[in-house]
Amino acid sequence: MHIPLSHPERSSLTLITVCRWFLSPMQCAHDVESPNNIPSPPQTQLEATHLRKEKEFDFYYEMVSNVPVLPNEEVFNTYGETLTNAQLLAQYGFVLDVNENDRLNWDLKEVYTHCTGLSGVCTWSLPELENIWLAILSRAAVCEALGSIAESNLVYLHTDTSGKTLCLDGDGKISHQLWTLLALPFCLQRIPGNVAEHLGEITNDLEALLEFQLALENSLEAGNDPGDSHRHKSSTKHAAMLAGLAHSLINLCVARKSQLGKKNPDCGDVNDILDVGICFYIAETSF
Repeated sequence: MHIPLSHPERSSLTLITVCRWFLSPMQCAHDVESPNNIPSPPQTQLEATHLRKEKEFDFYYEMVSNVPVLPNEEVFNTYGETLTNAQLLAQYGFVLDVNENDRLNWDLKEVYTHCTGLSGVCTWSLPELENIWLAILSRAAVCEALGSIAESNLVYLHTDTSGKTLCLDGDGKISHQLWTLLALPFCLQRIPGNVAEHLGEITNDLEALLEFQLALENSLEAGNDPGDSHRHKSSTKHAAMLAGLAHSLINLCVARKSQLGKKNPDCGDVNDILDVGICFYIAETSF
């Protein structure tokens, strides 16, 4: 209930009525409470209107912008640009039908352990492979060697700045960083001596492999014989590299699925769930 309270800046004879619970001079729900459970007198229409407005206050929020908003400019409210459906469900109780943040993420050590380190394809240590991988990505970005990735249905250009670059999205596409890392050991097999002296050669090899893959994707999409594509000449070397990349990706998905509790998953199970690597599989037998 509102009770008289002396205002500190006025005469002690000046009183302000405030709520003893909220210390608010505005009318609130406590004003309808009576001591000793004595029913309150009937409210006037004005009092009922003020009370209703107080109750409706929790149904809206005031938003404050930390940047200037120009006239007629749209302002969007978001729960978080990088939240996955699992995070949205846990924090806000809903999910999105299409959420670009839903991805499977791996770290460099996982990829190295399940794909390159155990396969025997790569004899480089993890730190050495990481340095080569970063150098190749940097060089490829400068010379736009992997610019045609936008044409692929299996790989996408990953530009997220969150730091999680080795991922597979909800459409079954892998990031260009993961694609490069999986393909890199097969390129390094053919490089003698100091790798730093052959970065250009490795980058060109990756570019040729991507062109080969795109030609294969286009041929399969059109229902043609992959070997008839005008975009490339049949290459046993690139077919073997693409098949090896596919198996590395399968191993990575199998390892992740085994961590979810199902024992002894096979490649078919992984495909049923993730729908990845269809064209990669065919690459092994098409050439």
